[in-house]
Amino acid sequence: MARISVHIVAWNHARVLRDAVESLRAQTFKDFTLTVVDNASSDGSVDVVRAGFPEATVLRNFKNLGFSHAHNQAVELARNRWADDDKKGRSSIDRYVLVMNPDIILQPDFLERLAGAIDGRFEIGSACGKLLKVYPRLEDEDEPRRSEMLDSAGLRMRRDRRAADRGAGEHDGPAYAAPVEVFGPSGALALYRAEAVEALREADGEFYDEDLFAYKEDVDAAWRLRLLGWKSLYVPDATAYHYRGTGGSEKAGVIELFKRRLGRSALVNRLSTRNHLLVLAKNDDWTNRLLHLPWILVHEIGKFLSTLVLAPRTLGAYFEALALLPKMWRKRGRLRKSRKASPKEIRTWFR
Repeated sequence: MARISVHIVAWNHARVLRDAVESLRAQTFKDFTLTVVDNASSDGSVDVVRAGFPEATVLRNFKNLGFSHAHNQAVELARNRWADDDKKGRSSIDRYVLVMNPDIILQPDFLERLAGAIDGRFEIGSACGKLLKVYPRLEDEDEPRRSEMLDSAGLRMRRDRRAADRGAGEHDGPAYAAPVEVFGPSGALALYRAEAVEALREADGEFYDEDLFAYKEDVDAAWRLRLLGWKSLYVPDATAYHYRGTGGSEKAGVIELFKRRLGRSALVNRLSTRNHLLVLAKNDDWTNRLLHLPWILVHEIGKFLSTLVLAPRTLGAYFEALALLPKMWRKRGRLRKSRKASPKEIRTWFR
């Protein structure tokens, strides 16, 4: 089994998948496999993968089972393959899972630089590269329009418990030129050490939380890994590009946040709102909540009022979160039995 198991979840992404597959084909690092889990696409996404990367493993679901469940399917396949390698004496010291969105374009040396930066550094459970924005090609263009605008340089957590992509909306510059420890990687493109994936499964039963379905699962995984004592590294020399459908500037003000919510579908708003609450219930410490209560209250009250006025169809997310709360508390209890980081250590990441 290859050292890196690359996983893509597709759901009617044929338009961008070709670029993603071609960028994988061009990698200078060849010791990887590709698994694509298709959530019942109807646009020929599977055909795009098979044409561009015929040796890829394709798992087809009969309905959309969600981002989290599909990635867990791919992780289970990778674990079985690695276990088979171990039995046959073909194990590798450094093995990784790369979670990759279908709308990502990797630079040719991305895998080589990202894996190389953390090989042998066994305290690092996850890593991310520099993710820049890319825009669709025009009719007379052969290539997508790459930009120097940052999409993500890792996740940043705020005192109000809002997760943001570091540098999003800024032009690339010296502030993002050096490797640095971050809270965790964006789920759009994240490298996880195999041992860290296993630690999540042992502590909580899952890699990505399937009750979240989609959205915020990357924040949840990053938080859980932090609680379990793992570190995360941003590697700026590993560069990729992202056709992002949602998101915006990291430094967005109240008005921009309102506009962003209005521009998203009702489903995205509902899942994002619900999962934000579930992630907090599952991972946050009471002492840290009390210390940051003013920031949390301002954010949550403002978000609720904006939902009430601008997106009333999203109000159901609060009732859904309440219904799932007992389940989150049970997961919280299991996770606490394995935690290694203190509330004070976690608090240093809320800025």
